[in-house]
Amino acid sequence: LCGGGIRSDKIHEKGDITYADVLDLVPFQDPVVIKKMSGKNVIQAIKHSILNLPKLDGRFAHVSGLKYTYDSRKDPQDRLINVKVNRFNDEEKDNYNQFNYVDIEQDKFYSVASRE
Repeated sequence: LCGGGIRSDKIHEKGDITYADVLDLVPFQDPVVIKKMSGKNVIQAIKHSILNLPKLDGRFAHVSGLKYTYDSRKDPQDRLINVKVNRFNDEEKDNYNQFNYVDIEQDKFYSVASRE
């Protein structure tokens, strides 16, 4: 989701999310859909998300189960340093009290929730 579309400041604990929670978060009429995206397309979307930084124009992506590193001092096309995903069903922390993130695979497909 892009930063311009999020309207809630509530911290949601792990567990079930209700329809009311979704309406609080994104109170717009356009539906939230689940899409399958290749890692390559996810990377391109993140690159687009950070293109104009440090300008705050609402395109900065808000993500869950994914983390990325960028350097806004670099040229826009070179800012993204890496993208990592939390392994499927691996919401628990490992022995080092860290989530188990792995490098995104360009040819693998990932489930992505987005506004239509």
